[in-house]
Amino acid sequence: VSTQSTGVGSNENEVKHKAALTALGGPEAKSLVGGKGGKSTGEALPESENQGVALLKVFLKADSAGALQALEDALTSIPHQDEVKVQVIGKGIGDLSDKEIEYVAESGATIVAFAVKCVVKSKDKTKKQNFDLVSGDVIFSLVDDVRKRLEDRLKPSIISQTVGSATVLQLFPVDVDKKEVIIAGLRLLLV
Repeated sequence: VSTQSTGVGSNENEVKHKAALTALGGPEAKSLVGGKGGKSTGEALPESENQGVALLKVFLKADSAGALQALEDALTSIPHQDEVKVQVIGKGIGDLSDKEIEYVAESGATIVAFAVKCVVKSKDKTKKQNFDLVSGDVIFSLVDDVRKRLEDRLKPSIISQTVGSATVLQLFPVDVDKKEVIIAGLRLLLV
């Protein structure tokens, strides 16, 4: 992505940001939420495509377009996509802004932030509002954290295995704490 500054009053960060948005979503990339911390684009999946699949909604933030794409690719390639799935509700480049935190809190999503800072006001809001913030400087550790959250949403699989059977030979009534309890005499037949 090449960046050129031709406008009066534009700075290098604005140009880099516009180039990154263009690389992510083309020139028509719309801003979902904005603020001091950077711009974001939203990409919500239609709910009808997710019938019967447990979703983990995430909002992705990274310091560069390449890191953001690598993070998104890693998260969407986590196994068990037929049972649990990562749904990217938005993504952006730059530091986390207050507006993004408000948006994520309203949607009940998890923020996955790679190598970005959380504005001081935003840190206060994360404590007051109900959502998760996963941040770090290593993509693989972020992916592992999200994988654990997805595994928590998997339905438990119950495996039963018959190792034998028994035949009741006789029943014995026994008094335990002034209550009559029946104990069975069995013959075990192992398989």
